[in-house]
Amino acid sequence: EAHYGLGLSLFRLGRLRDAVEAYKQAVKLEPSLPKAHYGLALAYLELKENSALMIEYRILAKLDKSLAKKLELAFPRPDFKCRVITLCQ
Repeated sequence: EAHYGLGLSLFRLGRLRDAVEAYKQAVKLEPSLPKAHYGLALAYLELKENSALMIEYRILAKLDKSLAKKLELAFPRPDFKCRVITLCQ
């Protein structure tokens, strides 16, 4: 939880690369923590790291469908939706 909180704070400060590292630590320590995968996915989206984003989305879709849907709705870009449909079928 501490690393997740750090990631969230860094994300809000716009320190996206640092946020990614904190979220990665949170996921490493607690792989089934959906909000850490969600935060990591958001950071990757902001950084336009689409491959990493899709990996996190896939994990999130298995852990928490409502957060996965929230990610889809927050960023309704056609390219994101197409990748989601392809990867999650």
